[in-house]
Amino acid sequence: MRMKKLLPLLLLLPTLFSVSGCSTSFAPDTYEPEPSPLVEGVGFTGTAYGGQSPIYGAQIYLVEASTTGYGTQVTSLIADYTCPTGSGAIAGCISSNVAGSNGFYYVATNNSGFYSLQRAQYSCTPGGQVILVSLSGRPGNVSNPLNTAAGEMSVLGTCITTGSGLSLVPANSQVFTNEVSTVAAAYAFAGFWGADEFHLGSANTTLAKTGILNAANNAANMYNIANGSTATARTSTVAGNGAVPADEIDSIANSLAACVNSTGPTSAGCATLLSDAKSGGTTGTTPTDTNQVAINIAHNPTANIAAIFGNAGSSPAFGSPILSSAPNDFTIAINYTNASLANPTGIAIDASGNAWIANFNDGITKLSPAGALLATEGDAVYGFIDPNGIAIDTSGNAWIADEGGSLIELNSSAIPISGTTIGPDGYAGYSNDASNEATGVAIDKSGNVWVSQQFSIVNEFSSSGADLTGDIGFPATNLISSYGVAVDASNNILVTNDVASASKGSVFKFSQTGSVTYGSGTKGYGYTLSEKNPTAIALDPSSNIWVTNNTGNTISKFSDTDGSPVSYTGLFGPAGIAFDGAGNAWVTNSSNNSLAEISNSGTFISTSTGFTGAAGTTTATPTTSLNTPTDIAIDPSGNVWVTNNTNSVVTEFIGAATPVVTPIVANLLSPYGTPASKP
Repeated sequence: MRMKKLLPLLLLLPTLFSVSGCSTSFAPDTYEPEPSPLVEGVGFTGTAYGGQSPIYGAQIYLVEASTTGYGTQVTSLIADYTCPTGSGAIAGCISSNVAGSNGFYYVATNNSGFYSLQRAQYSCTPGGQVILVSLSGRPGNVSNPLNTAAGEMSVLGTCITTGSGLSLVPANSQVFTNEVSTVAAAYAFAGFWGADEFHLGSANTTLAKTGILNAANNAANMYNIANGSTATARTSTVAGNGAVPADEIDSIANSLAACVNSTGPTSAGCATLLSDAKSGGTTGTTPTDTNQVAINIAHNPTANIAAIFGNAGSSPAFGSPILSSAPNDFTIAINYTNASLANPTGIAIDASGNAWIANFNDGITKLSPAGALLATEGDAVYGFIDPNGIAIDTSGNAWIADEGGSLIELNSSAIPISGTTIGPDGYAGYSNDASNEATGVAIDKSGNVWVSQQFSIVNEFSSSGADLTGDIGFPATNLISSYGVAVDASNNILVTNDVASASKGSVFKFSQTGSVTYGSGTKGYGYTLSEKNPTAIALDPSSNIWVTNNTGNTISKFSDTDGSPVSYTGLFGPAGIAFDGAGNAWVTNSSNNSLAEISNSGTFISTSTGFTGAAGTTTATPTTSLNTPTDIAIDPSGNVWVTNNTNSVVTEFIGAATPVVTPIVANLLSPYGTPASKP
């Protein structure tokens, strides 16, 4: 996927908890003193809460994500264990010698909502992702009715090695599980959940396991399971440079809490919520507990928004920060800032899930999968002039199309490989006599790098930066302005062509030797359709060609053999485009600050005005996270990354998409071989 420079164009376009109330009228018992946390490396302790009330008799399960496929059954980690007595007795020990209806062993919480797990009670697989699941229980008071619909989760992170602990459970701390931790788990792992909380998994590939590991760290960006004094969502990420929409997360948690803190699934707080959060949104299977509700909301962020939001009632469990009205949608978006981000345009994801951003008025920014700043390189004075397109190769090197005319290569640490000589147009980089206004960049499965130039030509470079094109580049009759560039499964090069004087656009197809091979006509695919200002181009899993038409407010879909496109309307200044592992198209709407998700058949999955997320400002009024969204990329966790050109922010929509192979070129290589593959 690659898009043209949009900056000039777009300028022309139009107590223990912070709470205010509790959603239950139950009076809690007098709390029992909680035992001290157990010795580090031996086990851990925790507390299950419904809102700010403990849950008595909740069943606490410890499970590990499967690696036998997406959404497959988890592995139970807790063993049949009876606490020792007599001289070997362990303070605070709770036996796990009873199995639940699912056959998994669990420990039960006491009337303080407290539980403990000895290290001898469970074992996990090094590198596996571990989740704590709470089911059922009596919220608030031992004498209250058993609520079988009460469900909560916490992401505990990676099993480091057998016997040494879990990555997100700090030493000498307790795990606090509530509705907020449940929302964080549901969204972070949205791309890996199956039918319920006991179906969570990925494929057994390096990239798939990288994706689910990164997802666990995104859960930690939203909620700190070790901080019992702050039961609400984080307002900023662990690294401190990301604004978390705590108001939205807490609001979703309030809707869950109204069910958790009730008499059960037939109560007013539960019955409507379960009905409004089916597996398909408005259709499908009705959930039986609030874990499943949270998962279903994450999977269907446009369904029954007002009804679900209203389920919190007038006395929400989490009082601040919360939204005062229902948002546009229930996508959760984190906004990242850094001094190096300056009018970001292009974005690409590497095999580790790191996001590389090209800043049109500055240099390059590299963020970790959790949004932490990893590296920067260059600026508008030294190094880069106007970096625009960016692509990552299979070695983890970044290739940047700088509009000064050069192609710049950085290694995985963002250090220039292509040279640091500073010329009148920044880094000299790799260039030839035909270089002019480099805009887009893509890598083919031979490792060659293709660069679209704003005026009439396409250049090809080897993986070592050697010019393979010659002094005149690859020209084509009627190729006027090339912007976006992509590579198909047969190693053909596809380039958008903007004929502004005729208010038309098209797509040109080049072979590896530079021959034009489009199917019909002399002006490229789709020229006669008057699609205006084609910018970005991407390929779906079937190698169909999709193009955003920025001022035409449409996208065009071509088959690989037919030059007659189908056009889909209902977009607002479409700019960037990317595909997820399910074959859905994700498009940035630059003129209404939204994100569109479109099925492969052209049906809009997002709302009529697109996904907007919440701004993460912890204000009461729902506002969009996006501000002139430009380019877009999807990572192996299913997170959708968007560059915002006007306010210099990068937005990450958590778990919104189906995970996809990264970098893009890896989709074309073994063991995948087709564009937009699932890891």
